[in-house]
Amino acid sequence: MKKLLLLGLLAIVGYGLFGAASFYIGKYMDYWERSWAYSRDEKAVLLVGKWEGSFKDPDGIDKEIKLEILVPETDSERWDKAFKKTTHRFANTKRNFEGLATVTSKLGTEYYELSGKVNEDDNREIYLNFHPDEKKKKVLPNFLLTESNDAKWDINTITFLANFTYHKANDTALYESSNPKHKMKIKVNLQRVQF
Repeated sequence: MKKLLLLGLLAIVGYGLFGAASFYIGKYMDYWERSWAYSRDEKAVLLVGKWEGSFKDPDGIDKEIKLEILVPETDSERWDKAFKKTTHRFANTKRNFEGLATVTSKLGTEYYELSGKVNEDDNREIYLNFHPDEKKKKVLPNFLLTESNDAKWDINTITFLANFTYHKANDTALYESSNPKHKMKIKVNLQRVQF
């Protein structure tokens, strides 16, 4: 009976040590693999955080954009994952991130979910994809953000060329090849929000 109890206790301690090792190894691997999102240096400049800027959409309407790039995995999520059986993640998922964005103008406030990734060869080059938040009412008719081209970030700035899709009042997308507004790419400059 005592041997069984001792074996059970050793199994529990071993499981705890395995989970803790998994947590810390994963965290330290992210310092190297996701240096754009994690750092041991509290003053390090990271892509994650809050950004803001302004632009004119293809209709010439002034718009303010606020964007937040979220930490890919919080410590509490990492602890939960450390004690669960997981399948192998492919290396390219280490480049992905998510976030939120709002665009405000005289038309109203547009809400977006953001997905993106850093370039494999240069993590200062990024790709942004904007998805209208389906839980929120869309501002229509309107040119809605869709994705970025030539996006780059550096210390306190993100710059990109924004692509848009025009949505009519009934939320159907409209593309007219003869309308130059439907082909426009607008330069957007974002500044890091300082705390």
